[in-house]
Amino acid sequence: MEVEKDMTRILYSIVILVLGIVLFIQCGPDADTVATVGSLKISVDDYTKVLKQRYPQMENFENIDEKKKKDILDQMIQKKLKFSAALDIDLDKDPEIVESVRKQEENLLGQKYYEVEIVDKLIPEDEVKDMIQKQAYELKATFIAIGYMGSRLPNKRTLEEAREIANKITDEIAKGKDFTELVLQYSDDPSAKRNKGETGIFRWGQKPDEFMEACWDLELGAISDIIETKMGLYIIRLDSKKKDPAYVEKYDHETMFRTKKML
Repeated sequence: MEVEKDMTRILYSIVILVLGIVLFIQCGPDADTVATVGSLKISVDDYTKVLKQRYPQMENFENIDEKKKKDILDQMIQKKLKFSAALDIDLDKDPEIVESVRKQEENLLGQKYYEVEIVDKLIPEDEVKDMIQKQAYELKATFIAIGYMGSRLPNKRTLEEAREIANKITDEIAKGKDFTELVLQYSDDPSAKRNKGETGIFRWGQKPDEFMEACWDLELGAISDIIETKMGLYIIRLDSKKKDPAYVEKYDHETMFRTKKML
């Protein structure tokens, strides 16, 4: 019986909130409000933040399809409806939820302290800006990976044995042997037989540091020396390096910090 009463209250709250939305649509929001859901508001700032999360590379949100923007706003309204209905039945006072919120607050404060006192202070701003500029480029490469004991490509061979194989491969490359054939013959990467060692498109920050640095320094079509990483030994050929014309370099605090966490 009590459950039925609670359900009735929820449904009643939702009806009232929907009526609030209808009234909002008829009357129109103020300059700082995109939508009003009962007594709750979705601000222009809130809406813009969600658009930035969905379309981080887009400078002008006017270019986003109107239906997509409406769908995003609809999702935000639905969240506000549920939140408001939960407040109506005092779920914010539920002991389990109060404790969960307290733990989340503790975690967020600890994370923020780490951001402010460690990440922000340890990583130079020039290094962050350099990475943001490099992320404008889309790269493609083909690689041979040789695993050894202790690497992330499991293998029973020692590091010295892996180096011997890698040196043998570089000798065969110097003699003009086809790189793709060498991938199929020697690479320990699990996907090598399927993708022939091709990486697909990637940007700076999406591969191990040593891998990215080797690719960045190569001329188009050139093949790297032997690169030693925790994953294994790599020999890399750079297949493509193009600047994305749609990429927009941003240096606001949010972008700078997000980039710092990748370094």
